[in-house]
Amino acid sequence: MFSPSPSEFPKMPRHFIRLNSQWLLPSAPRHPSSTDYFRLPAPVSRTNPAEKQPWIVQRHFHAPTGITEQTSVHLQIEILHATPAIVLNGHSVASEHHAHAPSDPGVGTFWFPIAPLLQRFNLVLIELEVTPVAESLQLPTLVAVAIVIDDVL
Repeated sequence: MFSPSPSEFPKMPRHFIRLNSQWLLPSAPRHPSSTDYFRLPAPVSRTNPAEKQPWIVQRHFHAPTGITEQTSVHLQIEILHATPAIVLNGHSVASEHHAHAPSDPGVGTFWFPIAPLLQRFNLVLIELEVTPVAESLQLPTLVAVAIVIDDVL
């Protein structure tokens, strides 16, 4: 499901923590019920009626254990027909790498470095800006999200 890492990433053992469940819309109540949560993949229309605004989802997660100064931590996002922006713990994070799938230019994998911003308990917001060309083709979809951990020697 996830594409290979950028070539500049180390060739060390890699660990993935998938964040494909427990997503919420920002409009969810403070104490959400089980019906407020949704899983990925999630097309925009499934949780937000095709408005011409950015689509925003959120998720809380605990920081991975065993992280050191030599650890590289990225948030990897795979999407269809949209461009993501993320905010982690109130800080915007710029994408470090982006790759399109060779078979479908609408499929993209984005890498966001998050190690310096991690706290014991984290809140990530993902905003998808619908790609104008894709509006008439296929629904923008947040396919998968993972924390990718690499130990740098």
